[in-house]
Amino acid sequence: MLIDTRGTEDSSGANLSGTACVLKALEIPDYVLSQVDATRALDGTQTATWNELSATWNYHPDHGMSMTIHLSDASASPIAGTS
Repeated sequence: MLIDTRGTEDSSGANLSGTACVLKALEIPDYVLSQVDATRALDGTQTATWNELSATWNYHPDHGMSMTIHLSDASASPIAGTS
């Protein structure tokens, strides 16, 4: 899943309330939300893992936040009954 929020120079992108709704549905922990909220352009790409999800994100005021969320490698397991 890709979340791309609107920056000051963007004409489109997700708004903060919609982004918060998606992240809440994904059960993002408060400590990860704090990391996301505190990310500055100088910080580069950040990462976090919770439950079975991993996220990478970056932020720039002109272009907003870009976050990719995917199933973490740790959650990948073979299907039962296969070799």
